[in-house]
Amino acid sequence: MIVAMIIILVCGLACFIGAYAIGKKRKFRLLAVDQEGSVREEDKARFAKINGIMFIVYGVLLIIYAFTFTKIHINIALVIFLAVVIIHVLMPNIMVKNQHTR
Repeated sequence: MIVAMIIILVCGLACFIGAYAIGKKRKFRLLAVDQEGSVREEDKARFAKINGIMFIVYGVLLIIYAFTFTKIHINIALVIFLAVVIIHVLMPNIMVKNQHTR
């Protein structure tokens, strides 16, 4: 049990490091969208901010789960995590596209 808790905590901390690298340092190569021209130059700041915030959310969820994984059923945790991932995939696309349609 303690080993699983440590592994989950390390993953949560890795998400915070990823949030800093993506959100502040704009290291887009950590994301799957790192292709030249996939994000417009004027959208990069907003795109970095959105992804940085989402990685913070992932880190918080993982740290909470590390301390409660014996009390929360794994299926509930997976549904919550999947919902956050879907929001993460949709939110940057919706926000960036809405900015250009105005």
